[in-house]
Amino acid sequence: MEGIQYSKESVIIGAGGFGRELLSFINHSRKFKGNVPNIVGFVDDNLTALDPFNLDLKVIDSLSNNDLNRYESILLAINSSEVKRTIFSNTEPSKIQGFAHHTCIFGDRAKIDQSVVLFSNVLISCDAEVSKGVFINCGSQIGHDVFIDEFTNIMANVDLGGNCRIGKNVLIGTGSTIYPGVKIADNAIIGAGSVVFRNIKESGTYVGNPAKKIF
Repeated sequence: MEGIQYSKESVIIGAGGFGRELLSFINHSRKFKGNVPNIVGFVDDNLTALDPFNLDLKVIDSLSNNDLNRYESILLAINSSEVKRTIFSNTEPSKIQGFAHHTCIFGDRAKIDQSVVLFSNVLISCDAEVSKGVFINCGSQIGHDVFIDEFTNIMANVDLGGNCRIGKNVLIGTGSTIYPGVKIADNAIIGAGSVVFRNIKESGTYVGNPAKKIF
């Protein structure tokens, strides 16, 4: 992540709370390091999404125009794995850039795709791998040798034990704990505060301690 050379002008895809958070974390990191994205606006189908907020930046385009290649670079601030996948399919890979807050910590040999977005105080331990389109929220800890597949979203204060395998399009809710070595299937949803200590072998929604399938 530290090696990313940001374009002169970038837009944030998504003008909801996630997008506003991303902008604030970029602005905060700018005080501590010079290499951060230069955001010039937002892209969102709700063109008035930012009107209630006192922001200098506005929604400058609709996502439904479906031509993000005209921008120098984009950063994704949307939680929908399906929408993220569509954007990746229709956009030049080099234009999709990620961001890591300056408080993030990376272990030796950690492999993190250039499109990953990491909020403050995320720890990714040694030999972990994070695939494209992944989002990890504040304070989450990714243990050694963990693999996180593409378009997965990990909320705040999640603890992934060493050697976990997280599938594609997974959502792990705030404060959840995944025990070491656990495998989670594609498209699974782990509810907030859940504890998972056995493999999750099929998609569905799992909640509780221990986590059980409810849908």
